[in-house]
Amino acid sequence: MKNLIIRLCVLFVVAGLSVITVIGQDGAQIVNEPKGKIDLNDYPQIKEFLYQDENRFGSIDKLAPPETAQFGQLSGIWEAENRALFQGKWYCCWRALWGFKYTIDGFGVQDYYLQLERDLPPTVPKKGKNSTLTQLRVFLPKEKKWKVAWISNATAYGTFDAVEKEGELIMTPPPVKGRPLRRIIFYDIKKDSFLWRREISEDKGKTWETRFFIKATRIL
Repeated sequence: MKNLIIRLCVLFVVAGLSVITVIGQDGAQIVNEPKGKIDLNDYPQIKEFLYQDENRFGSIDKLAPPETAQFGQLSGIWEAENRALFQGKWYCCWRALWGFKYTIDGFGVQDYYLQLERDLPPTVPKKGKNSTLTQLRVFLPKEKKWKVAWISNATAYGTFDAVEKEGELIMTPPPVKGRPLRRIIFYDIKKDSFLWRREISEDKGKTWETRFFIKATRIL
């Protein structure tokens, strides 16, 4: 038992905050458990956004940078299970639907995130509308990175730079004076699932804390 405790302590020291964060997410207090399968008829916006041609979600152009497939591999429709850190505790789960497709003649990737008002977490004020966001992503070969522009129906908008590193897609917004550093990471990407987390750093990037977490499962 003593040796086991020592090994666990070493594991925590080596792995650091990310290990603690994962345990916190897995141990989230369930205050809203989604029931049953998603009915796509409840999300006509997603179908209208994606079903535009016989390829359904489009395809990469043969002349496009091959890196376009880094985000393009997510083309399809995903159920997103949201978890959030609020006042020091993790809470679960709020459902959303997330669609990705190739766009700009196969040279870019666009996504559309839709959370019905009924599925908004209690931390988000109800304003009689759904929460929607779209992002347009294009890979710039000369700069060896992605440029991402986003806008939401909350009249918010912004940009990210994004790079691929060891299988993870790391998005970073421009720094804002007086605010912690932020980043968003797509990781553990598989054919029918991926994980997503939003992090902040209060010490200029030395350590990071996950504040929001999504488990995505492919529907189509």
